[in-house]
Amino acid sequence: MNTPPLIIGGAEFPLEIFPISQTYSQIAGSSLLRMMDGTGLPQTSWRKLSTSISGSGWAPAALAGIAWPTTVEISCIEPRSIHSASNVATIPAARRSDWAVVCRAVVAGRLVETPVVVVTNTATATAVSGATSYQFHYMPKATFYSKGPTEPLDLQTGTYSWQLDAEEV
Repeated sequence: MNTPPLIIGGAEFPLEIFPISQTYSQIAGSSLLRMMDGTGLPQTSWRKLSTSISGSGWAPAALAGIAWPTTVEISCIEPRSIHSASNVATIPAARRSDWAVVCRAVVAGRLVETPVVVVTNTATATAVSGATSYQFHYMPKATFYSKGPTEPLDLQTGTYSWQLDAEEV
């Protein structure tokens, strides 16, 4: 998998310059209601993506020119994956167009890459003999809100680092 650069608010971060890591978590408007017998009844009204991105290198990150706090478009570098029992899956519209959706069939406990065609938000993979399921990988591109990065400098090593926490709007 060739990874395109991270793009935050139009600023590009080539991965050769800064080792960058990204993590995702789900945020949701949800609660667990309890019935009289104690049975839990989950209720969710919305779900969004939260991300934490960090990097370090020999130069400061070019994040000072972004108008924080505001909404920014982030072209993510960490792929997300959707599992499907069939060779067809609906993938989010909020994804990078410069990175093709990739599909891998699960065959006898192994992942086998198979061609995939995407029409609008429907991904259809070429069926693989013996496949029990399929995994469709894509990279998100969405609008996020952030208060801005933290950007410490380690004078001992001369290393600049940064971390950005953001939530999808």
